[in-house]
Amino acid sequence: MDDFFLELQRLTGTVLHDRNSAIVFDEVQLYPPARQLIKHLVADGRYDYYETGSLISIRRNVRDILIPSEERSIEMHPMDFEEFLWALGDEMTMPFIRRHFEERKALGGSHDSVMRTFRKYMLVGGMPQAVSAFIEENSYRAVEEAKRDIISLYENDAEKIGRNAGSILRSIPSELSRHDKSFKPSDFRKNSSTRDYINAVHELAESKMALKCTCCTDPSVAQDLFLDENT
Repeated sequence: MDDFFLELQRLTGTVLHDRNSAIVFDEVQLYPPARQLIKHLVADGRYDYYETGSLISIRRNVRDILIPSEERSIEMHPMDFEEFLWALGDEMTMPFIRRHFEERKALGGSHDSVMRTFRKYMLVGGMPQAVSAFIEENSYRAVEEAKRDIISLYENDAEKIGRNAGSILRSIPSELSRHDKSFKPSDFRKNSSTRDYINAVHELAESKMALKCTCCTDPSVAQDLFLDENT
């Protein structure tokens, strides 16, 4: 262990401090044995460890490895408006909004300024790469390029699930432009049914690349009994 950490510090040019440094295994799905070996690093106790990677590939690339019991999964989401403000170096606006909300007071002369910032957030979104591009280049074009790169990575991951998943992911914008906001399998292949696509839809939802909204015919307490999976 001592030799390993000395070599790691030499290669990265970074000094590691006991109980005050973290090591990140980025794209850990590309080398599954590293995920298994983290068990021994955690037992060593000197540092903390983070693993990141594509959810689809992480779930699939587990053959022949032992998943460490020390692992704790954290579900990540895009940045919300408050986190977006933090990224811009603004730590005053959200407490200001929150106080006025709690006291049921209008924002007054600050309303236009706050809404202008909120509209920026709506355009940029909460993906860290897009927010970083906006801060560094102050350009919506750079933001769109970052988001297109993200979508391209999503599409590549979807293709690993199967041909249907990639088609579904690419079609979401056009499908949601419908009045009834529903997904119709026949749009992809004539005489096809929901059954042909249900597994791909499920995997897209599990990977968080898409959010699935299931039709419920009776919004009562026992909603699970009234879910319409065919819609």
